[in-house]
Amino acid sequence: MTTSNILAEGEQAAAGGIDPIMIVLGIMVVFLIFMMMRNRKKAAAAQEEKKSKLVPGAEVMTTAGLFATVVSIDAEANRVVLEVSPGTQMTFDARAISQFVEEPAPVVADSPADAAAARGELNLSKDTDATETPARDEDGPEGQQPRP
Repeated sequence: MTTSNILAEGEQAAAGGIDPIMIVLGIMVVFLIFMMMRNRKKAAAAQEEKKSKLVPGAEVMTTAGLFATVVSIDAEANRVVLEVSPGTQMTFDARAISQFVEEPAPVVADSPADAAAARGELNLSKDTDATETPARDEDGPEGQQPRP
């Protein structure tokens, strides 16, 4: 068998069969295109939701972490006027709005301890004495006096 015979047989095998590597690569390309289209649709939906929530009176947070209230919107110039404190208004690009501030849901307290926890009060149990301090060794490590 010569080299030309081996090459001819290889060409016949390649022409007659389907290469599994090409099938896997084709599936990967289709999956990649699908994921790109899906992410684009999600981003467009999020942008539309943001536009629908951006109305005067909405509480927002900017990308810089500034909390403010929307006063007016100029859709043509893509600008938003925000009131950062009473009487202080600033103009921002609409893309600077990072999120909308949601009011926290009211906490329903079943017991006085739950109500205190919801208000952020410290609830010490009766077994703990807040005035106790741990005992200290006055001599310090290896008989040394503590530093003043």
